[in-house]
Amino acid sequence: MRLLHLSDIHGRVDLERILRAFNELKADIIVISGDSESSSLLRDLAGRTRVFYVSGNMDSISVVETARELGMLLDGEVLDVEGILLAGIGRREEHDLNRIRKEVKGDWILVSHYPPLDTKADIASSGRHVGSRIIRNAINELKPKACLCGHIHESPAIFRLNDTVVVNPGPAFMGRAAIIDTENWEADFTRI
Repeated sequence: MRLLHLSDIHGRVDLERILRAFNELKADIIVISGDSESSSLLRDLAGRTRVFYVSGNMDSISVVETARELGMLLDGEVLDVEGILLAGIGRREEHDLNRIRKEVKGDWILVSHYPPLDTKADIASSGRHVGSRIIRNAINELKPKACLCGHIHESPAIFRLNDTVVVNPGPAFMGRAAIIDTENWEADFTRI
C-alpha cells in the first residue's frame, strides 16, 4: 500500500493540488496528521478518496467533528486498512494512547500530530526539542512499523527510531508531503 502523508495544511492547500499529487504518485490512501483547519477540504477529500485523519492543536472542534462524521478520525481509534492497522493519537494523547494500546499488533502505523521527543522531527526554530514524550514512549513500547507526524514545521525528517520509520513531511501549505510504501516500509519526501 502507498500512503500520501500530509500535515499542517492550515486551510491553505486546495483539493485539486492534493488530488493531483495523490494520482501522480499512485497512492492508495491519504493520511493527514493534523492541522487541516478546513472542514470543507476534509468533506471534499472524503468524496474522492480514502482519507484518515488525526486532530492537531490548531483544529477547531467543528473540524474534528467533521472528521468523525466522515469516518476518517483516528483519534484513539484503530482501523484495519488493507491488512495494516492505522492507530491515531490526537490532541488527547494519554487518553488516545490508552484506547489503542490493547488493539495494536503486527504491522501497524501510528499517526500523531506531534512528533516523538528528542528526534530530528521535533526541533523548533529555537533549537529546542519540543516533541511528545508520550509519542516517543508509545514507539518504544508498542513498536509500530511507522510513525507519521507533523506539527514542527521547521523539522521535516525521515529517519528510524529503533525499527520504526518516523516521517514528518513538513507543512503541506508549503508544498511538502511524503509518500510511504508499506511493502518495504520506506518513505520519501515529495511535493504537492
